[in-house]
Amino acid sequence: MRLPTGQVTFLLTDIEGSTRLWESHPEEMILALEQHDRIAIHAIQQYDGTIIKSRGEGDSLFAVFSDPLKATFAAAQFQMSLLQAAWPPALAIIKVRVALHTGMATLREGDYFGPTVNRCARLRAIAHGGQILISSTTAQKIESNLPEGFSLVHLGTLALRDIYTPEPIYQLVAPGLPTQFPMLPTSSPPDAIKGYLPTLLTSFIGREKELKQLEQLLNRTRLLTLSGSGGCGKTRLAIEFAERLQAEFSDGIWFIELASIADPSFIPHAVANALGVAALPIYPSAQEAILEHLKSQRVLLLLDNCEHLIEAAAQFANTLLHTCPYLKIVATSREPLNITGEVTFRVPSLSLPQNDDIGLPERLIESEAVKLFLERAQAVTNDLSLSPENLNYIASICRRLDGIPLAIELAAARCRALSLKDIESHLGDMFQLLSQSPRTSISRHKTLRAALDWSYSPLTPPQKRLLQRLAVFTGGWTLEAAEAICADTDDRSTDAAFLPTYDVLDTLSLLTDRSLVNYDTHADRFSLLEPMRQYSLQLLRQSGEEPMLRERHAQWFTQWVEEAAERIPGPDQEEWFSRLERDNDNLRAVLTQPNVAIELRLRLAIALWRYWLARDQLQEGQDLLQHLLREKEVPSSPLKAKALHVLASLACKQGNYDIAEYAIRESLQLSLQHNDLLAAAHARVVEGEIAHARGDYDAAFTRFAAAYETLKNFDSRIGMAEALQGLGDSALSRNECPSARAYYMEALEIRRTLKDQRGIANLLHALGNVALFLGKYAEAAKQYQESIEMRERFQDRKGIAASLNNLGGVALLNSDYAQAEAFCRRSLTLRQQIGDKRGIAFSLLTLGHIAREKGDLEEALDYSEQSVQLFQQLGNRVNAATALCDCSLTLIRLNELSQAAAILHEVVDSCREISSHFLCLLVIETAAELAAAQKNYALAAQLLGAYDQHASLLEMPIPPIRKSAQEQLRAQLNATLGSEPFQQALESGHQIATQSLFEQIRTL
Repeated sequence: MRLPTGQVTFLLTDIEGSTRLWESHPEEMILALEQHDRIAIHAIQQYDGTIIKSRGEGDSLFAVFSDPLKATFAAAQFQMSLLQAAWPPALAIIKVRVALHTGMATLREGDYFGPTVNRCARLRAIAHGGQILISSTTAQKIESNLPEGFSLVHLGTLALRDIYTPEPIYQLVAPGLPTQFPMLPTSSPPDAIKGYLPTLLTSFIGREKELKQLEQLLNRTRLLTLSGSGGCGKTRLAIEFAERLQAEFSDGIWFIELASIADPSFIPHAVANALGVAALPIYPSAQEAILEHLKSQRVLLLLDNCEHLIEAAAQFANTLLHTCPYLKIVATSREPLNITGEVTFRVPSLSLPQNDDIGLPERLIESEAVKLFLERAQAVTNDLSLSPENLNYIASICRRLDGIPLAIELAAARCRALSLKDIESHLGDMFQLLSQSPRTSISRHKTLRAALDWSYSPLTPPQKRLLQRLAVFTGGWTLEAAEAICADTDDRSTDAAFLPTYDVLDTLSLLTDRSLVNYDTHADRFSLLEPMRQYSLQLLRQSGEEPMLRERHAQWFTQWVEEAAERIPGPDQEEWFSRLERDNDNLRAVLTQPNVAIELRLRLAIALWRYWLARDQLQEGQDLLQHLLREKEVPSSPLKAKALHVLASLACKQGNYDIAEYAIRESLQLSLQHNDLLAAAHARVVEGEIAHARGDYDAAFTRFAAAYETLKNFDSRIGMAEALQGLGDSALSRNECPSARAYYMEALEIRRTLKDQRGIANLLHALGNVALFLGKYAEAAKQYQESIEMRERFQDRKGIAASLNNLGGVALLNSDYAQAEAFCRRSLTLRQQIGDKRGIAFSLLTLGHIAREKGDLEEALDYSEQSVQLFQQLGNRVNAATALCDCSLTLIRLNELSQAAAILHEVVDSCREISSHFLCLLVIETAAELAAAQKNYALAAQLLGAYDQHASLLEMPIPPIRKSAQEQLRAQLNATLGSEPFQQALESGHQIATQSLFEQIRTL
């Protein structure tokens, strides 16, 4: 039996629940298995497949096909025949899992091994009985050829056990086959971050009874909502509860603050950011990315402050819970989400002292409310005496405030200026409204309002006006922002509430002293507690000033960010990035506020471009820009051209090249229509980046060069530096090291003049690449290390990962495999965390090199195949071909020569279409080793001669590990052929033309 080699399609099956069936019905199973095998053999042979052998427990089958479409038809015929067959009554029906995957076959001693088989087996393991699962590789090959009635359903991109990159998985739909199955289980991605809960600066008081109740409730529900009025302590209780559950959720507990989100559609982005989930092109939305990420994870999400987004939050939670079987959610909201399965826990007030405790200090101090008051009061004054009289006043205050934490904290803050007796006496007027409320009213709602009214009513008119206007901020503000946005700008000196700019500081200080406004001395920022912000916002709306304040807020922040964008390339760029990060909630509020002019929001998004790049917020930036450009008809203006330029840049950095190409094409066209040559030049830089990322280095060089000339004419130094670095990258990819170094040095000089630390770090890394290509490994390592040290200062995770990977490459070339692997694994972890798909592919490629040199050939092949798949998904033909060449070389070492040759032929075909001297050199070197392994010694020697000729043209030294392998091969050929024939073959190789060389390689 001649088994197919090269690229084949594997079909693996397994009977669902077979162990149980064998135990309960052994005699019936013997008959059933015989029928199962007859059906399988008939279906597989009908479509030209070959059964290799059983896999696993003896009731699973393993077949191979040369044609993936025939394998698909065989799988469908097999499942249909199983449905139609008559089974022993005791068994009802036999359900079988089926998986199909296409890849390079590793054939050894009449059987297949290696990563392709492993991936198919992992795919089969997660299928349900009666289901046919298909990998993305197979799906791409068959989808356009499926007949009517057949289709593929994308089930998502799932992590498979021991597989480093998630696998897009499809289900085959065929006439007569069931289509509905349970969700697929997955394995957790490696190196996942295990949760986030905020660190709180004040101690947690009491609530032990409530914590036990919450634990009991969460044991019988997957959605637990802590409800209650603002200020009752929902968030604080939820965080403390979550802290105590850390050991129960192996994949982490995640806190997501929703208060800063105005647009309900951005709830998924807040959750995705918290989880560290980077949306990939295969996911149509952030929500889909979250669903895929959480499908098999044991996670607790804490969704905080849902009330202003109640409908969207309820729909989002409902979708998550229906899709992710191991997920639980704890929500805080002023009202329940009202979805099926929800259990609501109304957060009670703190425990209060009883009337008969008066005069008994030790009993009063046991009350949770009193404990809270004492701790907060002692934080603002050192003069608080715990006399029986004072404790009685505190007990009275706590009882009259109904044990509401926020009201108690506000009252305790008054201890800075008032005695306990005065605080207690002032509560009388405040509770007049409550004494007249209907019996059916929920008193705690009104007592909180009363507490806030009590804090607000003593204020002067200007203080009230400022507190109202401060509600326009989300997440805090600076004094500069408050003065610009909240002060009265016209002359209304006769207005009792008139608030001139020069009074804002003093008024803000008074509000801070009264604990109505919080001040962070470290960040030099002010903020409102969320309940107070909501209270103030209601007053602002009643005043009719909200539209004016929203407009001022948007105008000021847009202008501020535009000023920051002008300064970001300079020496203070990291400080500016930090300032922008602190105001991220305000910026998001402007961008997602539909009542703000679209032009203003586009200006803000454009100015945030480099911030999004620096803070790995590429997907959010891309989604916001796409949302803005779709929201309303944006005029074909230079502003739209710039917005499309930023969109293209963000999409390109994520590997979303189709979006990037469309956006930059539109941007360039608009810029030229408006004769904006500078904007057009910047657009051509992005065009060059896209072409380079796709492996078209000649086109990239041409676009960077054209852009540079225009940018130079405009003296746009930042643009010049970017174009020069692009020219250097393109030249290096074309193995033009001296030119690359010259371009990099010129760009570095500009960056240093600008004091642009990020740009300098990027260019040090690039110069390390040049040194690496030239064989100057110590110099390369020094440049990479210096780049990492700079990047760590501003937390450039993407850049750090790139330099770590290349440090691993240096260690590999120096034969230090342990250090090489350590560097590359750190790089891979970082790249997985930020979703850098192109970077992941490079890390896997380097890890494959390391594994091969260590002799771990199966592992090396697995890494290389995963790298090939990622590069192909990204459309990067050069790097995909390089990774395929690696697969071929590893297969040679595995003595799988026919498969190695088949892959090498595929790479040769790519070389005919791709201009890459380095790839050509790699192909020749691999072909020489393959020819020698096939005992075609004369051709091997001739290929080495061709290698010498091409290497001399590139002026690239051979790395030590490759040089050693080549010397061994040359010695072997010299001994086998004899010295003179060997030399003649080498010289013959010097003369052979490239195309003739490719033809000879294809004969292997």
